[in-house]
Amino acid sequence: MTRASSQVFGEVAELYDAARPGYADALAAEVLAYADLGGRTAVEVGAGTGKATVAFAALGTPVVCIEPDPRMAEVLRMEHFSDLLLARAA
Repeated sequence: MTRASSQVFGEVAELYDAARPGYADALAAEVLAYADLGGRTAVEVGAGTGKATVAFAALGTPVVCIEPDPRMAEVLRMEHFSDLLLARAA
């Protein structure tokens, strides 16, 4: 049986988070400028462990994250946003 590609990194979520570098502040600012949200909330699809989420939030942007792997989402919550509400699909 093959595993879903959306679940591969979840097997090593904590290692992935520790080893993968974050995004440069300038890149996050450029992405948000391009998105031209006008004060609206950003939606991050495939948030993983929150590398981009942290950068967006540091710039004051509210973010709703969608992450299909609960292990990745849990690392995002535990490492970066302890007050984050996780919703799980049935």
